[in-house]
Amino acid sequence: MLLQVGNDDIDPVRVGELNMAQWGAAIDHVLAFRAAGRDDKFYDIGFAPFQANPIAEIRCLYAWLGRELTEETEQRMHAWRADNPRDKHGTHEYDGAEFGLTEDRLAERFRAYRTRFSAVLE
Repeated sequence: MLLQVGNDDIDPVRVGELNMAQWGAAIDHVLAFRAAGRDDKFYDIGFAPFQANPIAEIRCLYAWLGRELTEETEQRMHAWRADNPRDKHGTHEYDGAEFGLTEDRLAERFRAYRTRFSAVLE
C-alpha cells in the first residue's frame, strides 16, 4: 500500500475506516443537495457503459447540454484513448479486506447511494 512507504506504522484498517467515513459523508451531502430540488442539474453516467463506449456516453452528455460534439473533438478523444490504454502505467489491485472493508459493510453504509443510482451502477 502506498501509504506504508516510509510509514511502517500506518494501520490499513484505520485507513479503510477513514475513507469509508469521508466518502460516506461526501455522498450523504451530494444526495441531500440533489434531493433539495437540484437533481435536474445533474447528468449521470454509469461506469460500465462509459468504459464500454465512452464516446457514445459523451455524445449523450453533449446532447443533454445542448452542445455539439464536433468531429474534431471526437477525433481528439479517440486519439487520447489510443495513447492512454487501460493499465498503461501498470495495474493496481487492492483487497478491501486488507482495509477492514467487506461487501456487507459497504452495502450498509452506501445503501442510499446504491439505491438512488442503481440504474447507472448496473
